Amino acid sequence: MVLPIAHDNDDFSKTLFQNIINLYIAPEIERRKEQGKISENFVLVKAQVIFNPDKKENTVRINDEVLTNAYIKLKNGISKEKGDPIFENEVEDIGVMYPAKEEDQDLGHITIVKIKDYYHMSFDFRYNKRLSSKYIKNAKEFLENAEYDLTTAKWAPFIDNLFSASELAIKSILLTIPDPKFKKKSSHKEIEQKYSIFHKSLRLDPGYQECFTTLSRLRSRARYSDPDFKIAKEDAEKYLEIVKKIITEAEQRIAIRK
Repeated sequence: MVLPIAHDNDDFSKTLFQNIINLYIAPEIERRKEQGKISENFVLVKAQVIFNPDKKENTVRINDEVLTNAYIKLKNGISKEKGDPIFENEVEDIGVMYPAKEEDQDLGHITIVKIKDYYHMSFDFRYNKRLSSKYIKNAKEFLENAEYDLTTAKWAPFIDNLFSASELAIKSILLTIPDPKFKKKSSHKEIEQKYSIFHKSLRLDPGYQECFTTLSRLRSRARYSDPDFKIAKEDAEKYLEIVKKIITEAEQRIAIRK
């Protein structure tokens, strides 16, 4: 089943698209034909594969089953208000597409839509984006507390709050990797171990891990073993700036890439 992809001058994109068709879409179409659910002259207009690590099989949708949101570039001279219908002959190009169903937005997906004579494809293999955003929100609140502690030189609460901010931001990044067990429950140690394993493959700044490890060590001292705990203000400011960068990185990783 060979289909024409938009911008097929890119050999990698063309090969990737065809492999996805052969691996996921074509078998589903053949299965439905054998079951008599679709006719032999069936024409594929839309397709979507939803990857759910909690299920044994992927969900494959075709044509009217597919509900997607998309960033659309309209032809010159055409403008729309929110909620207005958009017709195929008004579309210049189509950008990022993502599942419209709320329950699918934390899952990986491949979405394919035919516009005129070509198929457009969008995919996203980041998971738990909405859940991650909640952890980022909490991380920012701990960061605000740490900033206040810095101005008052309350070093033990400063380290405690800053560590919590960094840990929550890092957890939000790790949640984008499918792992049902980690999603349900993760200890301080599990977060640190998982981050140690994946920080290189996620292309995160090595300074993030060094800061996170340092804050973890200092937090243990500040909370449990050193009632007179203190750190230099310049070190505190350095850690604070790094954690801000980690939170920014986390936000960027779950943002929709237009």
